[in-house]
Amino acid sequence: MLSYFSTDLKIWLVTYLFARIAKMYSLVLFWALFLFVCFNTIDILMFWWNFKLYHRIYIDLLVTLLILMSDIFKIVGPKTIGGVKSLF
Repeated sequence: MLSYFSTDLKIWLVTYLFARIAKMYSLVLFWALFLFVCFNTIDILMFWWNFKLYHRIYIDLLVTLLILMSDIFKIVGPKTIGGVKSLF
């Protein structure tokens, strides 16, 4: 159980650090990673609440994440998205 929690915590920490770094480069990339930080935070809370047994909550989180990601990329223009792609 401690191994699962430490893995979840490591994923949260890495995503959080990437979001902090992305904030310096692109606002779009930051918001995308911020959504993943929120998802991982809820994932850690679900681990302690019910050991990740309610799969409907995860399906709802995934659908919400995909809708918010599509909204983020609809708001910004193609030039901004091209700038994000050029970072990689």
